[in-house]
Amino acid sequence: QQQQLRVLRQSITMSEERLRWVEMKYEVGENSKRELLPAKVDLNSDRSAALRQEATLRNAKAALNLLLVRDPATEFTVPDTILLDQSLDETVLRQEAIAANRQLRAARIARQLASLGVDEARAGYYPRLGLNLGYNFTGSSAEASFINSNTSDGLTYGATASLNLFDGFNTSRQMENAQIEIQAAELQYQDAERAVTSQLAQAFITWRSRLELVKLERENVGIAEQSLGIAQER
Repeated sequence: QQQQLRVLRQSITMSEERLRWVEMKYEVGENSKRELLPAKVDLNSDRSAALRQEATLRNAKAALNLLLVRDPATEFTVPDTILLDQSLDETVLRQEAIAANRQLRAARIARQLASLGVDEARAGYYPRLGLNLGYNFTGSSAEASFINSNTSDGLTYGATASLNLFDGFNTSRQMENAQIEIQAAELQYQDAERAVTSQLAQAFITWRSRLELVKLERENVGIAEQSLGIAQER
């Protein structure tokens, strides 16, 4: 909005200069009123467009001030120069996107959990070893006996080992299910990675295209400035 207002004000300057020359030629009889009236109309049109653009700019500033929770009448200017980083590397961006993308991180975690499920299911093929440890303490007393009290204590421990020779192929089914979960998690991760890579490639192509457009627009601005200088010299 601010740039458009600046362009319109430049147009007013050019229209004023054109009207001045037309009036001078009209006074000396070189031009008729037919050339004078369009010049005045063009100037008024430029002034009207500038007034409308100025109102639009003020409204836009007021809306932005409202979003920033400050006085709507707060005046500010927007920088007219944007520095473009042309050193972006697609390979580096891809690596950073794959590492930071939340969907990919969730897919990686799902893949790790599926791998743990395989280890858990495989444990059904291994022997099981159980350990137990205990401590016993007993005590008794009898007033009518020669022995007033009797106590005993002792540490007990043991180990058991078992091997499941046949569980109705339950362990095999668990292994197959865990392998399927790993494959599903891997496919999910690959799909998510392809989606991220594709989106990044499209964004990078758009970015490079916009850079070329910026170069062309800068060239057009230079040509327009040269045209303005030639018109002012005339």
